[in-house]
Amino acid sequence: MTEFGMKWKPKGTYEETLARVPELLKTEGFGVLTRIDMKATMKEKLGVDFRRYQILGACNPNYAQKALGVDLGAGVMLPCNVLVWEADDGSVVVTAVDPAQTMAAQDPRFVPLMAELREKLRRALSGLAG
Repeated sequence: MTEFGMKWKPKGTYEETLARVPELLKTEGFGVLTRIDMKATMKEKLGVDFRRYQILGACNPNYAQKALGVDLGAGVMLPCNVLVWEADDGSVVVTAVDPAQTMAAQDPRFVPLMAELREKLRRALSGLAG
């Protein structure tokens, strides 16, 4: 499987992890603006059974404002997606977008800002390890 973003394999259950992620994000100033339940969406739209998999749209308003101040087109990259899914073996995987690999890779004006944002996401979600 291709590695997209930053990845954690927490010890808890899917439900426990899904409940903890927004709390951990909040410690670094993020809120969850959107929540997409891919299992439910796949079933409803396609009649397909899919694993438990949610996409959380996390936003740190201070960093969103700064990014939009650099370039209004940055909104296409907002919010920061954080994925929580159940692997084939029943373990849980959490992956967060790496803003240093997305926005900063496209425009050098974003490099310092996205490095800070990456560190905030990493710090928040590192709480999944313990």
